[in-house]
Amino acid sequence: MTFSQKNEADAIVITHGTDTQEETAYFLDLVVPSDKPVVLTGSMRPATAISADGPKNLYDAITVAINPKTKGRGVLVSFNEGIYDAREVMKMSTTKTNAFGSPNTGAVGQAYDGRVEYYLSSDREVNPKKPIVLKADTKLPRVDIVYMYADAPADQIDFLISKKVDGIVIAGVGNGNFNKAYMDAVKRAVAAGIVVCRASRAPSGRVVLHDEINDDELGTIVSDDLTPQKARVLLMLALTRTKDNKQLQEIFFTY
Repeated sequence: MTFSQKNEADAIVITHGTDTQEETAYFLDLVVPSDKPVVLTGSMRPATAISADGPKNLYDAITVAINPKTKGRGVLVSFNEGIYDAREVMKMSTTKTNAFGSPNTGAVGQAYDGRVEYYLSSDREVNPKKPIVLKADTKLPRVDIVYMYADAPADQIDFLISKKVDGIVIAGVGNGNFNKAYMDAVKRAVAAGIVVCRASRAPSGRVVLHDEINDDELGTIVSDDLTPQKARVLLMLALTRTKDNKQLQEIFFTY
C-alpha cells in the first residue's frame, strides 16, 4: 500500500470482510511506512437487512481517518462506534453488530455523532517507526496454526514437518501449554529447522517465556499476548528478516 508518488491522499479507509479483518489490519500495521491514517471497517449486516450497520460504520471510519488526532497511531479498526488498535483488535462475535473488541486493552477511542475521542495509545512499535520492509517480489514464508485440545494427537504437526513449512504456531491451552504428544512433535519440528511459536487459544492474557515450559530447552518462542492468528502474521513477516530464535523473540516483544 502506498499513498501514491504524488502524495495526494491524506488518509485511507478500507472496507473489509469481518472474518479476517483483524489479520489484515495487523499485517498493514506492520508494513505500511506512513504516519497517515489507515482505518479498516466493515459490516455485520448486509445492505438489505433491517438496520444495516455498514453505512454508519463507513461514516465513522471516514470521520476517524480525517481527524488530526488519528495521525501516527498506526492502522486502526473502526466498528460499532469503537476505535481499536490493529494489534489488539479481535472479532468477538459471529453475528452481533458489536462484533469487535480488544480483550487485553479495550478500545483506544470512540467515534460518536461525528466526533472522535481517544483515551489510550499503544506503546508497541507501529508504522512508520520501524516497518517491516517487504519488496514487491517477496514471498512470505509458510506458517501454519495447530490447535491444541484434550488428548490431541500430533498428526497435524508431523504432517507440517513433512511439508517442510517454515513456521508453526501452536494455539495451546492456558499459558501456551500442550500435551506430551505435542511436546515430542515440537521437538521433531525444531530439529527439522521449523520455527515453533507458542500461543494460546484463550482470548486474553499472554504466553510467558520460560514459565511452565522451558523454551530455551525446547527451542520455541512465545507469542506474548498475540492471538494465534496474529502470531502467524508476525512470524511470517519476521522470518523474512531472520530465523534466529533470539532475534525472533525480540521482534515478538517489540511489535
